[in-house]
Amino acid sequence: MEAGADDYTIKPFNYLTLLARVKAVLRRVENQPISISHDTVISSRLRIDFVSQRVMVDNELVRLNPLEYRPIVLLAKNKNAVVPYRQIVEEVWQTPFVGETENIRIYVRRVRSKLHDSPPRMILNQHGLGYVLRG
Repeated sequence: MEAGADDYTIKPFNYLTLLARVKAVLRRVENQPISISHDTVISSRLRIDFVSQRVMVDNELVRLNPLEYRPIVLLAKNKNAVVPYRQIVEEVWQTPFVGETENIRIYVRRVRSKLHDSPPRMILNQHGLGYVLRG
């Protein structure tokens, strides 16, 4: 799950259960808009290629797993606007928001580290509200 899996099934498993889980993942993917734009400059340091799902900082490739990539894309699509915690949880993890923000903070910390954003200048926390990506 930490590496980006959406779900798992232990053996032995019923093939109908597996089929239902695959269909559930496909439903989630179908509801996500696909961006057809290529290379997008987010800031003077940050560039995202939405087609190849590559993130570049200072012209160097940043390796992100899917659960690190999704929040940066969400923030980039809402550049300079606060993205509420609820929206981050529901769009990135596709689970209902129950008020807990610890997972969000963990992933944002990882992404900041990989983007060399310390002290934070790109991804900023708006205390009690959410996160904003400054462009």
